Amino acid sequence: MERDALRVVHTMHYRNPEGQPRIGWFFVASHWQGEPRNAEPHKCAGLSWHPANKIAQALGQRARTLAPSAQ
Repeated sequence: MERDALRVVHTMHYRNPEGQPRIGWFFVASHWQGEPRNAEPHKCAGLSWHPANKIAQALGQRARTLAPSAQ
């Protein structure tokens, strides 16, 4: 993916189920080719793509502040 195709819309500090601090980065992609993959699994617990109108369903409670930013 081209760097210019991404726009950061939100960052979120939270704790994982084990209580460890984490940060989530949320981007809007204007275009891409292929399928997303986690190129750094030793640094990143997961990677997922969601249409803007489905973010709240995918992320649950944490998404309430994010959804308006991703429009």
